[in-house]
Amino acid sequence: MEKQRGEIYYEEEIDLYELWLRLKKRWKVVAGTVLLFLVASLVYLFVAKPVYESSAVIKIGYDPVFLINPEEPKFLPILTPQEFSHLISSINLDVKGLKNIEAQPETKSPSTVIINISAYDPEVIEPAFRKLMARIENNPMVKDKIYSVKSILQTRKKKLLEALQELYTYKKELNQKDIDKLAEVSTRIAMLEREFDDIRILLSNIRAFEVISEPRTPTQPSKPKKLLILAVSFVSSLFLGIFLALFLEWLEEARKRYRERSIES
Repeated sequence: MEKQRGEIYYEEEIDLYELWLRLKKRWKVVAGTVLLFLVASLVYLFVAKPVYESSAVIKIGYDPVFLINPEEPKFLPILTPQEFSHLISSINLDVKGLKNIEAQPETKSPSTVIINISAYDPEVIEPAFRKLMARIENNPMVKDKIYSVKSILQTRKKKLLEALQELYTYKKELNQKDIDKLAEVSTRIAMLEREFDDIRILLSNIRAFEVISEPRTPTQPSKPKKLLILAVSFVSSLFLGIFLALFLEWLEEARKRYRERSIES
């Protein structure tokens, strides 16, 4: 058993040594492949424009109509993150030096959108972001949504004001001796006044979105990643060079065997 193990180990050593000899014989193929890939990578890095990237975080405003629901108040955004992201992607800013603007919903927050801005000129990122925000505010769909929400709240506010005026008048007409009725009306008035104040505050704070963090002007390009490209190029070309070297060795041996068979026959 030990003798067999020794023979197997010896055969494996011979195979590895033969592999090394074949690669050594074809070292020019390996070196040439690596050199070709590295030169191509350097040319690409020299020609490719540097790309600068920055990001911003936007919080979509809540729809106040759902907040004043007495049965079940809900914090629902005016626009869904998907609608907001699609809106951003559909806007063409036409800014010189700007490469691309992408928006995607934040997975951890149901009302937050991340905006990624990439540009060939880092100085255009902040102005492009401000221009984008202005375009969103003036977007017809956003303006219609804000107008619709304000109309609902204004209608509710008007009805509350009318109800309060009626209760004020009714309270004055009540007899001071009717303490229970006065207390009931006063409680009702206080409740409606709180709701009236809440709606007034909501009306003054309605907005389609809020900027949580603005993009900053980057000082270093994010693309192309020079070290990563060179490392990947070197490793992949090395493996390809070894494969080509071994393939050429196999091809040469196959030709020799074919010639030997031809001579013997």
